[in-house]
Amino acid sequence: MSYESADFLNGLDKNLPAATDSISEGDIHLRMIKKVLQDSFPNVTSEVNCIHGPLEPTVTSPGTVWFDYNGSGLVKLRDSSNTHWLNMAHGQAGGFGQLLKQEWVDWGQTYGYRYNTPTKIKSHTVNPLSTTSEFVMQLSTSVGSWGAGVQNQTWGQFKDVTNDVWINEPVRLVGFNHVNDSGNFEIYANASMVAKYTSHPADSFELGLYSWSTDAGDGGADMQSCICQISEID
Repeated sequence: MSYESADFLNGLDKNLPAATDSISEGDIHLRMIKKVLQDSFPNVTSEVNCIHGPLEPTVTSPGTVWFDYNGSGLVKLRDSSNTHWLNMAHGQAGGFGQLLKQEWVDWGQTYGYRYNTPTKIKSHTVNPLSTTSEFVMQLSTSVGSWGAGVQNQTWGQFKDVTNDVWINEPVRLVGFNHVNDSGNFEIYANASMVAKYTSHPADSFELGLYSWSTDAGDGGADMQSCICQISEID
């Protein structure tokens, strides 16, 4: 007979050995199967569990993977103590996906700016880990709007400065209407702005925070305690 030869599992022929082959040659096939198994799973030093089903497995070990496809839709990993499931990713269509990384950007404050068109006041270089991911930007800030005898509003917007792409629509962060007041009027509030950037570039890009006032002639704006949380989701 011609002996089967394979390096990994995909090289095995399930139809061999043939029924007409000699029983005395079975040791050759057994040695090859052992070699293929060890070469295909070179790092296995303990039991391996990988479960694809709707029910929680009753037999587990550290590193057990379970895809709960009829339940939560989560792909789960058993922790090192074999006592808890760690949620790895979402396996159902429409799920939020897996968090690749999260950045905490402290932009501090910008006092007393008077811009009546979108103007970059802060920026941060973003380095994508994946070409198919999405970015979620969450801005939290204390924002002000001020002026005398004016109707004034403070606006914010995210932009991919490198590629000249506006990421979200303009967001009115705070504002007032005090056109009949001859004295100076000020208002301050906590504000947030959330945006999602889907078709981002594969390479690094500059994320810019833009802001402006409706009336930059007499009115103005400022931001304090400006924090931006940037999450990359795949």
